[in-house]
Amino acid sequence: MRIRVYFTEEASKRIYQSIIQKGGNKPNYYYNKEIKALVIYDQRNERCYAEVDTIFSFSLIPSDWIERATLIDRLFAQDEFRSSGIYRWRKGVLEIRTSCIEERLKSEICLYQTIQASASDISTLESLYSLVRQGKLLPKENWGRKGIKDKIKQFFRKLF
Repeated sequence: MRIRVYFTEEASKRIYQSIIQKGGNKPNYYYNKEIKALVIYDQRNERCYAEVDTIFSFSLIPSDWIERATLIDRLFAQDEFRSSGIYRWRKGVLEIRTSCIEERLKSEICLYQTIQASASDISTLESLYSLVRQGKLLPKENWGRKGIKDKIKQFFRKLF
């Protein structure tokens, strides 16, 4: 799972100034031990964001510093799959896409799901992800599994 926290403009300036003070030059990134995160400075947008190790680390970041938080995860266990589509809860959005890849060494098809979520605050992101994984939230746009079946059929047509 990859979790990213995007900082507000004000927080980005403060963070970048502290990066310069600690490093002496203008580094693009550093590991912050206080929030247990890799802090990256995006020079193009002049904003900072953090690659956070765990959801627990969110509590170490002041909430007024956070502009938005994102999460990307992949599931390979089909019994844990949820319907592909768009899920919405409060000010958060979560998208699930089901895909398949060919494992050439094993000559089999591997299905997996990519989960991408974005929310304006950490608690919404955490709750949205948890509700979807538990199956307690239904998609607002349900894409179903039709697309996967078509991909599998196309794959077997190529083989024969």
